[in-house]
Amino acid sequence: MHRTILISLATATTFLQANAQAKCSKVADVNTTVNPLVPFRPNTATFPCDMGIPIPLGKVPTGCAKFEIIVARGTSEPGDLGMIVGDPLVARVKRDMPGVDVRGYPVQYPASRNTTSAPSGAQDVQNRLIAQMKECPDEKFALVGYSQGGRVVSMATNRMNATLSKNILAVVLYGAGLGNATGSLSGITLANCAPGDIACSDSGTGAGHVSYNNEGTVWHDRTSQYIVAAFNGKPVEQKGPKLVRNPTGGL
Repeated sequence: MHRTILISLATATTFLQANAQAKCSKVADVNTTVNPLVPFRPNTATFPCDMGIPIPLGKVPTGCAKFEIIVARGTSEPGDLGMIVGDPLVARVKRDMPGVDVRGYPVQYPASRNTTSAPSGAQDVQNRLIAQMKECPDEKFALVGYSQGGRVVSMATNRMNATLSKNILAVVLYGAGLGNATGSLSGITLANCAPGDIACSDSGTGAGHVSYNNEGTVWHDRTSQYIVAAFNGKPVEQKGPKLVRNPTGGL
């Protein structure tokens, strides 16, 4: 799965890297000035770093929040939390939960092609949950993973016991399988799979893998609704992972 995801993202981003740098060694190299609430015109997003290289670790928020969205970015994905998924999704959840202290946490992992990348991210997810639940026992969480980040989240959920997972309200995957790899949390898992995303379907060229923030799609608005409903104690009814392939329409 990891190799498939890396290949699909590399294929999909070939046309996004005209000005890619050989190295992105500083957080500033991967920050973007893009408004996270404004979707991209198809094929206009740009990845500043060569595919597969390690990404500088994002800033870790301190203290407690009411709701924290733990985001594992895709391979070499730029942005504070990830410009394709993390940044636009968290911005929408904040918009849709006025008056609630919502924040994102960037999983501290390199998001590189190295085989130790995803396991290190899964460990960081666990470490973050342990630390926050000790300091902030009432804090609630959602886990979000895009591409390789989806593997990070799936690995993390399979290592969790009931104590560690009790405050997790939702798990969301983008371009990372069909949602059936999140263990005991599959019943609160939403798996987004865009048309043409070969990381989660049997067809396509791979361009669908970077289409989740494209104009004309509702991936993030719909996912925000899913997360907000879970936070409000009215989760979407499902018996197992909920797989969504339609870029428009409702849940």
